[in-house]
Amino acid sequence: MAKINNSSLSVKPTDLKPDEIFKVEFIEMKLLNSKTCQLIFSNNVEVLVRNFETEIIQLQVVYNQEIIIDKQQHQLEAKLLQLEKNKISNTNFSLTITDKNYICIENQNHQVIIKAIFFKDNFLNMSIQTNKNEKFYGFGEKTGLNLDKKFTNTSNYATDLYKAHCDQDLEMYGALNFNIINKGPQKNLGVLVDNPSRTKYDMRSNDEFIVSVFKNDLDIYFILDTSIKNVIYKYYQLTGFPFLPSKWSLGHHLSKHSYENTNVVKELIEKSIESKIKLDAIYLDILYMQEYKSFTVDKARYENLAELVKYCQSHEVEIVPIVNPGVKADEKFSLFNLGKKMNAFIKQPDGKTIYQGEVWPGQCAFPDFFNKNGWEFWKKCFEFYLSKNIHGVWLDMNEPAVFNDLHVVENEATHIINNKQVSHEEIHNNYGTYEAKATYEIMSETNLRPHLVSRAFSAGIQKYSTVWTGDNFSYWFQLQQSLPMVMNLSLSGVPFTGQDLGGFEYDCSAELLTRWYQANILFGLFRNHCSINKRAQEPWTFDEETTKAIAKAVEFRNQYLPTLYNQAYLVHKFGASFVTPLFYNFETDLKSYNIDDQYMVANLMVAPILKKNTYDRLVYLPDNETGWVDLNELKYFAPNQNIIKHIAYDELGIFVLNNSMLFKMDASQKKSGLFKQIEVEIYNFNNHATPIVGSYYDDDGLTIKVEKNFEHFKFCYSNQEVIVESLNKNLSYKEIKEKFKFILINEQGKKQIEIKEEGYGN
Repeated sequence: MAKINNSSLSVKPTDLKPDEIFKVEFIEMKLLNSKTCQLIFSNNVEVLVRNFETEIIQLQVVYNQEIIIDKQQHQLEAKLLQLEKNKISNTNFSLTITDKNYICIENQNHQVIIKAIFFKDNFLNMSIQTNKNEKFYGFGEKTGLNLDKKFTNTSNYATDLYKAHCDQDLEMYGALNFNIINKGPQKNLGVLVDNPSRTKYDMRSNDEFIVSVFKNDLDIYFILDTSIKNVIYKYYQLTGFPFLPSKWSLGHHLSKHSYENTNVVKELIEKSIESKIKLDAIYLDILYMQEYKSFTVDKARYENLAELVKYCQSHEVEIVPIVNPGVKADEKFSLFNLGKKMNAFIKQPDGKTIYQGEVWPGQCAFPDFFNKNGWEFWKKCFEFYLSKNIHGVWLDMNEPAVFNDLHVVENEATHIINNKQVSHEEIHNNYGTYEAKATYEIMSETNLRPHLVSRAFSAGIQKYSTVWTGDNFSYWFQLQQSLPMVMNLSLSGVPFTGQDLGGFEYDCSAELLTRWYQANILFGLFRNHCSINKRAQEPWTFDEETTKAIAKAVEFRNQYLPTLYNQAYLVHKFGASFVTPLFYNFETDLKSYNIDDQYMVANLMVAPILKKNTYDRLVYLPDNETGWVDLNELKYFAPNQNIIKHIAYDELGIFVLNNSMLFKMDASQKKSGLFKQIEVEIYNFNNHATPIVGSYYDDDGLTIKVEKNFEHFKFCYSNQEVIVESLNKNLSYKEIKEKFKFILINEQGKKQIEIKEEGYGN
């Protein structure tokens, strides 16, 4: 099957009887080489064991077949292993077989006990011992109002799910097989299942966690670490660190199915200026295409797309067109003929006939992104967008969706991977990620950061694309679950995500849209999107009160863009997270684990209104040494308490961690090039004596290779003084004073702090 690490064929699944059920018994253990141990069980089950770094253990379990040892693409080197009787060990961990036939893995942080390996209904299963107090986070794109998925079951197989998403929806558009088991403060176990076919999880029992994979290859990594931060960092080491987004991609975006023509798009820009609601991108849905065919333009609607892109960019707005992978199977369509000539499409089981499925333009063929031919064909297709100076695309329908009973490409369709024929069912979940990978690398050849928004995804998507949670509905409960959904995506290693603000389907009310903007104010993707023939939900289409409330929210996001961009850099460079639950930063505060309706980005905590006709809510302030500051009232609150917060219709429920820094700019500044002037807000209530330290990063926000065109500073405030340390540039004292204004904020109000010349150093 196609592995996320290197898309190689690790095993060849065999045909199995659906009613075949058995458990396995341990037989023997031996070293295949100095870094790989083989466990042999009954019923032709084998397990390969490897250790990467200190905390990462890989088990590859296969049934009734020969294991092909892959060359892993991640940069982690396998460690030497020692074998003594029925025990594998090195200085990092040990693995033993117990008297009960359990596999026991231990290091200084954890003990993982695998109670059973068994086969049932064409799924290879692993039972892992747990207890009722453990919490389960992640699993990718998951519905529901609770972050913790203990006592539930779920499944991952990318599908086109067009309905109001709720707890009963086990499978969504994305299929990302990474989760974190929290066993207590500073005791977290990461579980990555490297399986691109259907994967099931069962957490309904008090004492076991069952992982099930289709057919007979279970490749699983255990990350036995301490903090959640460390676990996610190790996950990035395995699957790749996130891309650095462009500044404009973190701005305010509008989308609709569909904006009908050029004039409508220009009117959006005029309305945004008139309403004082900054707009950074407009998305074009399928009506811009000729007969819904990707890589075409309906010139009756969009007579000159390149000129429209140029016009929008002159107003600091980017055009982001939708791209569907299906290529209309029509002999009169040049791209279809090109794809046939290049042997670029998915095939039928005979390996020769092009697979076709019905999508928007009719019968379509689908590029095979798992081989060079499909990749090269996609590159030819994208000349259409690159020639028009388009810097972002929206990858939709890439599960890949088909209008059939399965809602996706049939299982029997085939791909060519490493010159071998593989069924689509075996690699299905990786299709969207490989499309994103191809698109990202093709568009990156311009040295401009592509803005991709993908609906389907699997492990590794964080290297290429932003993700949105698909076709949500304009219901209050959909707004409520936007927070745990995005937080669990972040805990799954997908930092830049978002929902359709206001909901895609049904009619959005003014109040719901306002509260949605306010609730998702710091999400990595900030896009308003709605369906055709539904009530318009651009911010200026309701009433003056609503327009002003949303304008205020968008202005806040633009003002604190330097804070968001700085955090995005930390995500990209050091494996931090973007949107996080409270316990991510305050693991020892057990109360924080129960909070599903607040989140943090950097030092900001959002506690939004999520219910109709509501203006007051309970806010939990996590335990820490410095306390919290209400950003609206600039009022201090002690930590480790619940408070009642009044949030007016035009207000954001936002708090900042006391004794911290935020980076702020004038909201009118451009999102290209270095930020011109920055206010460094220093929050120091209760006169805490502890020095306040912050790091600040900035670059042009556009290019991939920034070379020397970036700024990196370290600030330290103590005793009414600020020390500035430049980490990359030798700016003069005068230039520093022109660039930064340091504002001390405390009980006495706001006060500018001057840096002393002798306090500035390089």
